Amino acid sequence: MLSIRLIHWNAEEAEERAERLCTAGYEVEYAPTDTAEIRAMRDAAPSAAVIDLGRLPAQGRDVGMMLRKYKDTRHVPLVFVGGDPEKVARIREMLPDAVYTTWDDMPNALMDAKSPCPQRSLWYRNQYLRYIKAFPCPRSWESKRTRLSSWLALRMISRLR
Repeated sequence: MLSIRLIHWNAEEAEERAERLCTAGYEVEYAPTDTAEIRAMRDAAPSAAVIDLGRLPAQGRDVGMMLRKYKDTRHVPLVFVGGDPEKVARIREMLPDAVYTTWDDMPNALMDAKSPCPQRSLWYRNQYLRYIKAFPCPRSWESKRTRLSSWLALRMISRLR
């Protein structure tokens, strides 16, 4: 059974949503969300994190970014639920590997949720190696720094696509 961490900012709605997820066959954890609680998730990472964007979508985005920042929770699939379509579109640009859905389609979305693809880092490494071969330069410290900054620029450009 998957353990789901529900992140919501209204206790009454969170209890209702947690019951719906429990009836769908998931083990749901809910506690009022704050920075200490997010940090505590590093010790016992859930199978997936369900973040409600209906209220306070900016805080939901920040929680998703924090979960991606920590090494121990980077692999946890993120499922964002609800929210204003314009705000969700902006969050989707920042966290493209997450699943975005509505509460009605939640059980199906959890089945589709996957952890971020480990092959992505290999793709960036290959892009870097292609860049090095295309533009050879001396192996001094300055040239390595220049190539690395260029590679990072390429990486940021590729994320905009």
